Amino acid sequence: MEKTAFSPSNEGASQSGKALIVEPEKCKGCSVCELICSSFHHGEYNPSKSYIKIFKNKDMCVFIPLLSVRCDLCNGEELCAKWCPEKALSFLSWPEVAKQRRQLSMGRFPTPYFGE
Repeated sequence: MEKTAFSPSNEGASQSGKALIVEPEKCKGCSVCELICSSFHHGEYNPSKSYIKIFKNKDMCVFIPLLSVRCDLCNGEELCAKWCPEKALSFLSWPEVAKQRRQLSMGRFPTPYFGE
């Protein structure tokens, strides 16, 4: 499966000139990224306070990390990517993202349902 870029709005991580790249087939939904983010920013292991969230559909085995516009790349340390045990996350510059996107085709997967 291809890597997927998730682009935040014009704040936070996007000001750094980088995008979060996800290799969804590697993400197991372990939440280490959420825990390290909340610990760095709020001093506690609390995924609800994290700037990265894992969209989880366990029935379909789909785990997709989503980045908040408040993400500041942990002041450039990119801790979510560094601590990911599956190496499913990385940050690339926008020119690298554009080059990579031109070389890949979008993968197919069933769309998960969510409640309101």
